[in-house]
Amino acid sequence: MVGILIAAILITYFTISTLPNSLKIAAGQPGSYFYETAEIYKEELAKQGVVLEIIQSKGAAENLTLLSEGKVDLALAHGGLTTKKESPDLVSLGSISYEPLWVFQRKGTKVITDLSQLKGMKVATGVEGTGVEVIAKSLFTAEGVNKGNTTILHMSMKEAADRLIKGDIDAAVFMDPPENEKIREFFSSSAINEASLQESEALRRRFRYLHVIKIPPSGIDLALEQPHSELLTIAPTAYLAANENLDPALQYLLLSVMDAVHHTPTLISDEDEFPSDKDVDLTLSKDAEIYYKKGKPFLQQYLPFQLASIIERLIKFLLPLLLLAYPIVAYTPTVYNWHYRNKLSKRYDTLVEIERQLDNNHSNKSGAEFEAMLADVEKKLNVEKIPSNFTNEVFILREHIELMQRKIQRKMQG
Repeated sequence: MVGILIAAILITYFTISTLPNSLKIAAGQPGSYFYETAEIYKEELAKQGVVLEIIQSKGAAENLTLLSEGKVDLALAHGGLTTKKESPDLVSLGSISYEPLWVFQRKGTKVITDLSQLKGMKVATGVEGTGVEVIAKSLFTAEGVNKGNTTILHMSMKEAADRLIKGDIDAAVFMDPPENEKIREFFSSSAINEASLQESEALRRRFRYLHVIKIPPSGIDLALEQPHSELLTIAPTAYLAANENLDPALQYLLLSVMDAVHHTPTLISDEDEFPSDKDVDLTLSKDAEIYYKKGKPFLQQYLPFQLASIIERLIKFLLPLLLLAYPIVAYTPTVYNWHYRNKLSKRYDTLVEIERQLDNNHSNKSGAEFEAMLADVEKKLNVEKIPSNFTNEVFILREHIELMQRKIQRKMQG
């Protein structure tokens, strides 16, 4: 019981002292959808006493690299960048949105309806290592677009936008939701046209992580009637990735934040379509699976995160100790009674041996020797300090000692 009590105290101490209260997330470049999303997460987590540090990167691909290397705890990424086999130590907490691929072209160039028509053009696809660059490279390869027949340039979204407006390049590929300020600027620019990819369904069938996105006329901007006609494009889903060893309490907290942030409808998704447990490249974490099936843990529904986390951890670690302590506590009275009755039984065993020797007395012991043996029994009885709840048994033993004394006297007298 002392050992269990010490273990409980230590577990309580380490549970409170090791409670997680900080995280790092790889979120791309400032101004991007991922970075803006990370900033929202930061605000929501701060309300629960958790500090989120946002780490800048080139984009989604580098985000996953930083996560794999253990330099961050979380990473915002999208489909088409890795697989379960390539990243066995990473898990997904679920998808959070569609991230469309946009192809914008300089006015005056031929109208593009499929990616193969980019051949012979100067095309910007994003900085090397970014998610858009990786996705564009895969799609271009499938369409036969390569550096041998096309001038493929790698640059940031801002630089590509400036050069596209100036006419230095013919087309540029971007990936961000339509709500992104820069994407909306492209639609409203008089120097840029958006491309509707009529091959979107074929691309979806070829690359299963993609979805076909249909944007109706004026679906981006009602006032400017943009786009002027139905626009087709393709999009992977964005998701939040984590290290598989991320604390379960933090996972549930992040999932509740994702639910609060992403359940509202967007220009290309319906209400409650996200967050979702489907369409992710990585294995869905076990805690995320439970969350999507059953919702937020009971305690976190009613208590602040820190308090709920402490209680959940204590239950997890102390319950086995309580289960271990129960049989000990339940059988303690039995063991206690057996212990003292065993002491009394030993004194009775001695009395029986004295009586046997008295009846046979082959060694011709004197009455004084037998009296000394009885005195030793009573002395040991007094030394053992039998508890008061055994008083009745003690007095009965003393009566039997007196009875043996009288028997010894009668035996010695004849």
